[in-house]
Amino acid sequence: DTMKLQQWTQGVSSAVRRWFDTTMQYWSKEHRVEWSRIEQAHRQVFVPVVAFFERVDNATDHLTVVSSDTVLMLLERESVGLKEALESVDALFPHATEAKSQHTLLTRSETRTVVILHHMAAVADTFQQSVDYVEAIMRRQLVAALGKSVTEADLQQYMSYHYRQLYRPSYQPQPWTVSVRRSRKHSPEGAMRLESRVEDFSVFAPGSRGVREGFQPIETFTKSFQVQPHAAAKRDDVTADDYDAQDLMSFPIAAGVEVTFAGERHVHAWLRSTFAGGSADTLRLVAAAQQFSSFIVVLGRITSSTTFDPKYAFIVQNQEEVTIPLSLETIPNAKHFRDAIESLSPKQQRFARAYRAMQLESTLFGVVILQIKPQLEKALHLPADSLTKEIALTTDLMDLFIQYQIPTDLLSAEEGEASAGSTTGEAHGAAGHNTSSSGSSGVVPMGTAQVRVQQVKEHVRQMKAMLQQMKDEELKTREMEKKFEAPNTRASDGLAQSGVRRPSSCPTTAPSGSPSAQPSSLPSPIKSIPGGARFVEAVEVDHGANVAFSAESAAQTTAATPTEANVQADSSSTPSTTSPTDRPKTKSHKVVAASQLHAVTALPQRLDDAFDRLDSGHATRPTIINVDEAWTREKRRPALLATSAKTEAWTAKDLQREKTAAFELLDALTRSGALLMEQAALHVVVSTTHAFADSVMECVVQQNRNPIEDLERSSLVVVSQLHGAAPREVVEAAHVERLLASSVGGRGYEKRDVEALMAGDAGASSGGAVKSTAS
Repeated sequence: DTMKLQQWTQGVSSAVRRWFDTTMQYWSKEHRVEWSRIEQAHRQVFVPVVAFFERVDNATDHLTVVSSDTVLMLLERESVGLKEALESVDALFPHATEAKSQHTLLTRSETRTVVILHHMAAVADTFQQSVDYVEAIMRRQLVAALGKSVTEADLQQYMSYHYRQLYRPSYQPQPWTVSVRRSRKHSPEGAMRLESRVEDFSVFAPGSRGVREGFQPIETFTKSFQVQPHAAAKRDDVTADDYDAQDLMSFPIAAGVEVTFAGERHVHAWLRSTFAGGSADTLRLVAAAQQFSSFIVVLGRITSSTTFDPKYAFIVQNQEEVTIPLSLETIPNAKHFRDAIESLSPKQQRFARAYRAMQLESTLFGVVILQIKPQLEKALHLPADSLTKEIALTTDLMDLFIQYQIPTDLLSAEEGEASAGSTTGEAHGAAGHNTSSSGSSGVVPMGTAQVRVQQVKEHVRQMKAMLQQMKDEELKTREMEKKFEAPNTRASDGLAQSGVRRPSSCPTTAPSGSPSAQPSSLPSPIKSIPGGARFVEAVEVDHGANVAFSAESAAQTTAATPTEANVQADSSSTPSTTSPTDRPKTKSHKVVAASQLHAVTALPQRLDDAFDRLDSGHATRPTIINVDEAWTREKRRPALLATSAKTEAWTAKDLQREKTAAFELLDALTRSGALLMEQAALHVVVSTTHAFADSVMECVVQQNRNPIEDLERSSLVVVSQLHGAAPREVVEAAHVERLLASSVGGRGYEKRDVEALMAGDAGASSGGAVKSTAS
């Protein structure tokens, strides 16, 4: 305000100065006046602003400001000086009634105005200097009391401590770290962290990874629950039909193919704060896998209560660490939005409201974590935990699914009973069962995990052998094609005598009855299985007379793969592979009613409305979390004496390749969307920014505001909307009276906000909030 006043006085003075220069051109030299005499006139005026305190003799316990007698004396001195300055310039210019006769634009009124404006600027400047001096004293006292100048990082560290004292244990914020595990009885497959960079390294524990990289997990208020099937559902045969349709979520991976998943749901509300002069937040998402472990991560937005829009997807495995940079984008709050569109036309306002609704929906940042091994067991008809120690088999299966798009039906174990041939006999022998010495066929039960795992191993072995044979034949064919295309007549004659069919580019066509015109010699089960056509196209083999498989190889492949009837039976039966004890059970996981799950998508709008009612300062902003493209992957390779690491940057092409690989694997694990993924976790992050116009110390010293109380009130709004509970229910009883008294002596709107907040107004429109009910 002081700077604006000075700018205004300088503008008026400049305009009068132009009139003065024009007037002086018509005055004679003996009557001309220098402009400096007008500017110097105000300098003799006393400025009554003095920055000092006066100690009163009869006041022994406090200091007071100057007395009223002193103030009157200072003002009287100013009045006398101003009168003398105005009289000094009056003698230089004529009165307004005499200006026309003397042909001048300037009168005593304009010159008096200039003197008074310069004095006003001097008073304002002295006042600003005095306030700065007083604030400097207060700042020194505050620093002396705290031992340091409090920064933004210091305040964030204190708020983490303060929230633990303020909220009840079930409502306290927790670090955003996710342990990817099947259940508490299983070791973690990996971990995920949502981290932000901080400047103060003292917040880290000695020796932690955050010390080296300067990152620590953000703390969020979390609401967690578990999606469960109907009570009448059988645990050994759970399908999507055993759930309420509104409980499940799905996302597309291909045209007409959607992956549906159940499992855990976690809603994270992140309240961040920004101060003037502070550095921009550097946010990143880190996914790390243990050795011989793997899982799939899908990033995107929540578009409805049952649909997820995937933007990125990747597989993390074998001590890989993928780092994903994130950026933050704030949008105007409801008050600023209303002020901005107030003067627009009705059509323009409707357009702005529709687009802002999409922006609020974009604040729902979603992370889906899908576990691979449990779904592999389910797709291959294997019992639970049967692949936990089968590391090589799991690796081969993932390679066949991703690289060759092999349908799971070609590798799955047979259900029910099967004849004890060479394959089953070998499997039973490996499992410790007695087999008939005479080799006669018999019917044996297929109920043990070892038998089924051996079946899958045998299918994988035969499939790999067949693929290797096809590769060898393809290499031979390409070598023959090169010889055929070479301008060598002798080589061409040799090809003709060997009976190899000409390439498709050759104009010669084979007769309809020749072997080369016959259908492909691939085994019939591959062509009859859904997805087998993709597999045939992937290998790209020229099936000529000399490239066909041998009868023995075809017979073995046909025996190792299920028949068309068995495939149809397999696709109609999708047993679950997890038992109730395998599910992660934490005290924060609760079952929710199906009709209340839709409240997650309404959370941004509820927060926006609640802050509009309860934050009269309008300092909060909805925040969108965006994914940047500068991804990196660190591969740790164990050596004899140490562990070496290799870091590579991912380009946009690499991101698309990783997404394709992840979706190919999901297509195989779910049989093109036919199987439900139960071992899944959805994490939704909703971010809100509380923006301060000053730094931490300026907010306390200059604005006389307590940023702790401001953030405290904002956090109460967030927690009450997230959990659908009144603030009195989420805070410790000892803090209720303090919260009610926190606005005493403050601004009027602060008192109204606190009274409305503690009265439960934050939850007035939270009828759709996520409320848990015990299972």
